[in-house]
Amino acid sequence: MAELSSRGHPSAPCPHFASPTIVVNQLQVAEEHFRAQQQTTATMLLLDYQNVLIQSVLTERFSGASPASIDQTISDFDGVTFHISTPETKTKILLSIQIKCFKDLVQYGAEQVLRREYGDYAAPVETGYDFSVMINLEQLPAEQEERDALAMRFALLKRNAMAAPFEQAYEEHYKLKEEASKFTSEEAPQGVREGGQVKAIHYRDEEAIYVKASHDRVTVIFSTVFREETDRVFGKVFIQEFVDARRRAIQNAPQVLFRNDPPLELQGVPGVKTTGTGEIGYVTFVLFPRHLTPQRMPVVISHIQTFRDYFHYHIKASKAYIHSRMRKRTADFLQVLRRARPENEERERKTASGRSFKHPLILFDIEKPPTWRHDLRVASTMVWPFGSSGAGNDPKHGEPKKRPLSWPDTLGTAEADQFAAAKEWAPMVLFSLIGLGALQLYANYLRRIPGAAYVRPTFFRSRSLFGRVTSVGDGDNFHLFHTPGGRAVGWGWLRKVPESRKALKDRTIPIRLAGVDAPEGAHFGRPAQPFSAEALKWLSDYVLHRNVRAYIYKRDQYNRIVATVYVRRFLIRRNVGLEMVKRGLATTYEAKSGAEFGGIKAAYEKAEAKAKSKRRGMWSGKPSAFESPREYKTKWAGQQDNSDS
Repeated sequence: MAELSSRGHPSAPCPHFASPTIVVNQLQVAEEHFRAQQQTTATMLLLDYQNVLIQSVLTERFSGASPASIDQTISDFDGVTFHISTPETKTKILLSIQIKCFKDLVQYGAEQVLRREYGDYAAPVETGYDFSVMINLEQLPAEQEERDALAMRFALLKRNAMAAPFEQAYEEHYKLKEEASKFTSEEAPQGVREGGQVKAIHYRDEEAIYVKASHDRVTVIFSTVFREETDRVFGKVFIQEFVDARRRAIQNAPQVLFRNDPPLELQGVPGVKTTGTGEIGYVTFVLFPRHLTPQRMPVVISHIQTFRDYFHYHIKASKAYIHSRMRKRTADFLQVLRRARPENEERERKTASGRSFKHPLILFDIEKPPTWRHDLRVASTMVWPFGSSGAGNDPKHGEPKKRPLSWPDTLGTAEADQFAAAKEWAPMVLFSLIGLGALQLYANYLRRIPGAAYVRPTFFRSRSLFGRVTSVGDGDNFHLFHTPGGRAVGWGWLRKVPESRKALKDRTIPIRLAGVDAPEGAHFGRPAQPFSAEALKWLSDYVLHRNVRAYIYKRDQYNRIVATVYVRRFLIRRNVGLEMVKRGLATTYEAKSGAEFGGIKAAYEKAEAKAKSKRRGMWSGKPSAFESPREYKTKWAGQQDNSDS
């Protein structure tokens, strides 16, 4: 029985990656490699959704080839096994599939999906397998295109079986969406607000896929195991590529998150593990309504199923490529060393007349330059670098003549100053350390950051940005001109902050207030929310052309820096976002994931409750007519998706 593999070997080098700068440390190699990849037009290799071997075998049989006996076992990713054979006659092909997680899939309707797709071809299940189909070569469609489509349909057997929980989550999303439309965000029942149950598919020994449907999204979470530290480095940079691609070019792509601890959606789910060492990572895809339309559903399911295989395939391919480049560089370096190796001085040489002689190895006295006027002699003593020099002078050169001292002669002798050498080197070392410290201080604290792209990931949650607000774009965001050090280093009296739009272009950092959500203004043909103009005017009067300090947390999908911002008003330090909530010009941020509150969420909620009770700002109208900024954005996003479909 032949054992075949349906895909290329995962550790084979991938030619689609850009060449990295080879660094000795393997972790630095990984980071350099991906930085180089970001600056090139490299194309990632997409894996097929179907099993290519099954497709090729069936296409050959469907094309009119003479019937032949078949008995092949085909392995696929994630421990899936196919068996294609002709147990009865050569004109009847039996195709069976065995999936490790088939029991989990059955709970979410896998048998119904397979019956729907292969109802006419379903056959009694072969022993040791989970589902079987029988194909009669004498009853194939007449057209070749229909036969090719039929071969593709059977090659997608694994894909269709794994699609069951995703399709069930889609149906659950539509039901919850319909229920949620009948209530406001506060009046909705708990089951509608929290969403459906988490569907767990344990498709590998230590890894699983979790799917959770809500009224406004479907969340898909992959748990994946990293056996090596280098895999974790590659994985984090690889996921960052997804995030950057969504921010730069593909605005409609799903949101992608990566973390080492289980997400909030998996709290209380049995079987969820966390080691605390980073060995297990969780990759989260957030599918919004625009990804959940009936037209896009099949493609989205096909893409997201293959993510884990796609992810680890490219990690292994990257490592293999970098290892091959390192071996090539090492071979080149050894070749250079061989070329630089000196010839043997004792080798016998010949003159032009044919006489042979040996070139002697000559060492010169290190105290006397080798000239043809001096006798050549072998140095037999070693000069002690910190020893005493002789008092005599060389009559020929008029310079003090140093007396060579051997190492034993210096032992036990008393020096006039035992720390003479240290005194000579100490100032140089001290000034070097001071210079390096000053350079480090400037690089970390006094160097100006010109834009959001220049904010290092290590700054988040550990650093704050001080600067002047140059413009206010909306009720909850503005642009900051970074002035590190403030007036202490000359900003405002020695160094001027630009004021014109031309001088400020590409030199400011967009800041999004953390923890709050202000009414949406008129954008892209959408009408403005009530009190959006008041929120914009208040924020402009409060912070425009003033110095503020922003405690930064992360970079959002619009390349803005999410931060808690403080400004001094009458010598009192005030939280800008909290002041907006107190005046009823913003609500507490309502997103279920990705929200940042700086540890004072309770303060925001208390201020919102107080503003609501006193009917300030947004809360001054009728409660039944109130629409929060989150509800407004969700409503218009759904209308946009319906118009696209």
